Amino acid sequence: MMGKYDWDGRYSNLIGMLQQHRIYLGINPTRNFQVATMFVEVALILTVLGLSGSPTKLQAHPVSPKMLAKTPTERSLPINLSVQFQPPNDGAPGPRKGGGTRPGCPAVNQPLTALVPTTNLGWTTAAHPTFWVYIPYQVASSRPVEFILRDANQNQIYKSTFQFTGQPGIASFPLPETVSPLEVGKKYRWSVSFFCTNNRDEAPAVSGWVKRVTPSAAAVSQLQAVTARERIVVYAENGWWYDTLTALAELRQTAPDASLDAAWADLLRHRGVRLDELVSQPLVRCCTSQQ
Repeated sequence: MMGKYDWDGRYSNLIGMLQQHRIYLGINPTRNFQVATMFVEVALILTVLGLSGSPTKLQAHPVSPKMLAKTPTERSLPINLSVQFQPPNDGAPGPRKGGGTRPGCPAVNQPLTALVPTTNLGWTTAAHPTFWVYIPYQVASSRPVEFILRDANQNQIYKSTFQFTGQPGIASFPLPETVSPLEVGKKYRWSVSFFCTNNRDEAPAVSGWVKRVTPSAAAVSQLQAVTARERIVVYAENGWWYDTLTALAELRQTAPDASLDAAWADLLRHRGVRLDELVSQPLVRCCTSQQ
């Protein structure tokens, strides 16, 4: 690399050449073309070297951190489900919360509750989604919990009885792979009943709806390229309630941290969900199928 002296010397020589050829322009018109060519060459050299009225040093410019390749962890999208979750403008009838005190059931502060948006309908891309219910009862001995899935015409698709024992909490009810997959574009109604007594008419019950949708090719491609945390954001932005809820709940159980707890709170407090009272309730592994 040339030192400062070399740059200064070349700069002085170039200035001398320019002055000399300015004289030629005045006394020797036949050389105008050659001189014009020389001016162009000198101008190009000055541009490349960045020379001005004073000697200029070449400097290395640092690369912006945004231009550097990032690891999957560094490029993880922030989770802000209070904004990112986009519930579809679609709904269905049904009680997502159980009624008041029922005979034989312990008194509770919060009723039996299906975790669905305020519209009572959630979308999913899964053929066999997982459903979530808050069970408020603390029971010393196991009590039956009945899960039923029906189509829009009330035809029963699946029915199973589970046994609940222990502390109140949010329980999951996955649809088994042995059941026929949900059909795309169709709505299904699911319900959960808790039997405080053996009388079905006294059992508090809640219900919600699910609709299976087909993800776009762009969404599928995006899901293949993101981390587990980012996948939750993709689900939420597409309005896939059951996918968002299940992925977030499972990640909280396998890799718990404060940011996931905050994301859970944001989702349940979302203006289209409004299940604020369930934010602090634990996820429980409660039920064993007795089908």
